Amino acid sequence: MKRILLFMFASLLTMGIHAQNLLENGGFESWTNDTPDAWKSANSASSATLEQSTDAYAGQYAVLVKGASGNKRLGSKEMTLEAGEYQLSFYAKALTEGGQARPGYAPFTLAEGKYTMGNYVYGSYANLSVSEWTKVTYDFKLTATTDLNIVVMNPKDLGDILIDEVSLVLTKKDEKPQVDISNTPETAYTVAKAIELINAGEGLDKPVYVKGIIT
Repeated sequence: MKRILLFMFASLLTMGIHAQNLLENGGFESWTNDTPDAWKSANSASSATLEQSTDAYAGQYAVLVKGASGNKRLGSKEMTLEAGEYQLSFYAKALTEGGQARPGYAPFTLAEGKYTMGNYVYGSYANLSVSEWTKVTYDFKLTATTDLNIVVMNPKDLGDILIDEVSLVLTKKDEKPQVDISNTPETAYTVAKAIELINAGEGLDKPVYVKGIIT
């Protein structure tokens, strides 16, 4: 019996770790100056006009994402995710027939205070109902630590949509072992060994000692 209980406890603990929502204010209950907290990017990922709505899937509020003649995005604040597999999910409802929502993320780099946006990555378009909330999910994989914004697109010319209960969870952590290549002046790598490590992509974020003759 004790073994069964320990197994159940360990399973629940693991599920709890993986089920942790990595997004702040995913239920849009907290607002400041007509903007949902943690849902305004410092870069161009956020492009939509937002309004607070009491038509919510859960809690008191949802966010209304205004439609326009071009694609508009609800964007989270900037975040850094480690390599692994993730699931983004939320509930959505259209205010006019034919509304859609498209989940995704926007990678970026930041250098000398300037943001450079990478190619936006999206899942499939989700068709929305005007009478019921639709759950939308998007699974994606990051092969390296990535700076990004979570985004939900409201496609052009389809009217306003409501979004609520946004969740981002890590479903599978990248289990690639971390390689410790630290050394000392006495154990400095040869140039050949340093090149081998570089080609293998190991320990590129750590300073090391290298000795040899360069001609």
